[in-house]
Amino acid sequence: MAMKKPNNSETLLKQLLGIKAETQNLDFKLNLNWKNASKRARLEIVKDVLSIANVQDGGHIVVGVDDSTYEPVGVDSETFASFDVTSFNQFLQSYADPVFSCHIHKIGEDKERKFVIIDIPEFQEIPIIAKQDGHDSDGNQIIKSGQVYYRTEKATCGIISSAQDMRELLGRALMKRKQDLLHSIESIMQGRPPARETNGAPYKSEIDSAQQTIQEKLGKDFGNDGYWEVIAYPKSYSESRLKDQPELGNVIKKSNVSLRGWSFPYLENLATTYNTQNGVQSYYATAEIKEGYRAFKSGLFVWCSDFWKEDVSKNPDSKHPIKEKNMCFISAIYQLTEIMLFLSRYFNAFDAGDEVDIQVSLKGLRGRKLISSDWHVPGLYRRSYYVAEESQFDFKEEILLASLTASYAEIASDVAIELFKIFNMNDMRKETVRVWQEKLLKKQF
Repeated sequence: MAMKKPNNSETLLKQLLGIKAETQNLDFKLNLNWKNASKRARLEIVKDVLSIANVQDGGHIVVGVDDSTYEPVGVDSETFASFDVTSFNQFLQSYADPVFSCHIHKIGEDKERKFVIIDIPEFQEIPIIAKQDGHDSDGNQIIKSGQVYYRTEKATCGIISSAQDMRELLGRALMKRKQDLLHSIESIMQGRPPARETNGAPYKSEIDSAQQTIQEKLGKDFGNDGYWEVIAYPKSYSESRLKDQPELGNVIKKSNVSLRGWSFPYLENLATTYNTQNGVQSYYATAEIKEGYRAFKSGLFVWCSDFWKEDVSKNPDSKHPIKEKNMCFISAIYQLTEIMLFLSRYFNAFDAGDEVDIQVSLKGLRGRKLISSDWHVPGLYRRSYYVAEESQFDFKEEILLASLTASYAEIASDVAIELFKIFNMNDMRKETVRVWQEKLLKKQF
C-alpha cells in the first residue's frame, strides 16, 4: 500500500478517516466531552463499545468526525483532555462481563484539529454480556442486564435476537478455543509438522486469470515500485467447493481481518466488488493505494497490493529526509500476520480439506532498505547494509489446515524472519517478532 506513516496513531487515524463511512467495526462521533458528559451519553458510548467488542476483530470509535457527512472536524482542547483511559475503562468495566479494557488514542495535541480514538478489542474467550442495568438521570433504560449487544452490518447497535447471529457469535468463541487447543497440542509435540513445497498446477488457469485481471483493474503502473502477492488454495482441486458467488462473498466477509484502520482484504464501501463467472473480485485503485483480490468457487484466493511508502522525514538518525525505497519491518510483520490470520479464517469457513497451499511473494525488492517507522527502534537508518539485493522473496508451502489454525502467528513469524534475511538482517529473533504481533493482535499500537 502507499500511505505515509508519521506514527502509529496518526496512521490509524488517516486510515479510519479514509473509509468515509460507518461500518460494523467503525463508529464516528462529532463531539463528546467524557468528563462532562451526561450519564445518558456515557451509557450510549458504553453500549456502542459493548456491541463492537462482540464483532470480529473489535473496532474503533473516532471522536471529532461528523457522523452524517464523515467530515473530520476535530474536537476542542477541553474535550481532548477529558478522555482519561483509567476513568473510561472503570466506567466501562462496571457494565461488562467479562471485563475488558479499551485503549485511548489522542492525536493532534499540538495541532488545531484534535481527535480521540477509542480502540475496542474483540472479546477474548466468550462474548461480552451487559453486567447490570444502566439508566439515565431521567430513569430511561439505556443498557439492560444480561443482553448481548452486537454491532450490525448497517452500523447500528442491536442485540443478538436470531439463532443465526447467536451461532455466528458462538462459532467465533469456539474457534478461539479450538485455536488454543490446537496450539497447545502442537506445543506438546514440539513444533508444526514439516511443510512440503507445492506447485499448484491444477489451479494454474485460475491463477493466471486472476493475476491478469487484477493487473488490468489496478492499472498499467501497478507493480512498478514493488508489490505483495498472496496465492492460496486447498491442496485438492474441486471446481465448485463453494456453491455460488454469494456464498463465496460471505466467506470472505466473515474472514476479513480488521485489526488496523485498513482491513485485510479491503472490503469497505470505496472498493469496487463484483461477481465473475466463477467467483468474486474486488479492487481499490487511487494515486496512493492500489489493492485487489480475486476468489474462486474452487477456494483459490489471489490478492495483490503495492508496498507501503513509509514516511521517514522525521527520522531522528538523520538531519535530512530519506528518499530511498524502503520497507518498515513492523509493517511487514503486521501484514504477514494479517495474511495468515485471514487465511486461517477463510479455509475454516468452508470444506477446504486437510491441507492448503500458501504462497506469499514480495516483488521489486532490489535496492529497497529495511527501516523502522517507530522512532523508539533506533539505528536502522544508519545501517546501509539492510538493503535487499534480491528482487523477489517467495514463501511457498503446503500446510495442514489444523496447523494453520493453531499457529498462524508462528507461521507469519517464520516468514517474516526469512524475509528480513533478504535484507541482510540475520539477527531478528522470534521473540522480537512476537512482541510486534501481540501489539497488532491486542491492538496496542
